[in-house]
Amino acid sequence: MQTKILIIALLVSFASCKKPKTYPIEPEITFKELVKITNVQGLDESADLTISFTDGDGDIGLAESDTMPPYDPSSVYYYNFYINFFIKHNGVFEEYPLAIPASQRIPFIYHEGKDKSLTGDIIMDIDFLGFPFNNDTLRFEAYIYDRALHKSNTITTSEIILKTL
Repeated sequence: MQTKILIIALLVSFASCKKPKTYPIEPEITFKELVKITNVQGLDESADLTISFTDGDGDIGLAESDTMPPYDPSSVYYYNFYINFFIKHNGVFEEYPLAIPASQRIPFIYHEGKDKSLTGDIIMDIDFLGFPFNNDTLRFEAYIYDRALHKSNTITTSEIILKTL
């Protein structure tokens, strides 16, 4: 399974006549939308998960060169965007562990200015290639870490019915 992240809207609060908004230094995320991408045969190939985020000290994202502790490949902090899969069985969602985790690295976000707080949207593309699901109901949970290793809250997506065969 392959995933990729796209940061689509980045709004930086700059110092001006108005007092800038302040956010906690721990990232906060909210679920925005989950949209399935269907091919010409009517099969679901992927989904775009969009979350909104705020971070008071603006330390979201990792550079490609961030591979030394605590961001080394063997560390839980190597990735900073985590997603867990849940499948509905008999009306109850149960976590479905993937052979290849869907974790990803949010790219480093740099901005200038006195106020470092960030707010924006992140889109994660979830590839369904090789998924063993067909006509199953899924949902996802996601959370992020910032560079100071602050963990965000966890969001839960809406449900989707997946058609892959």
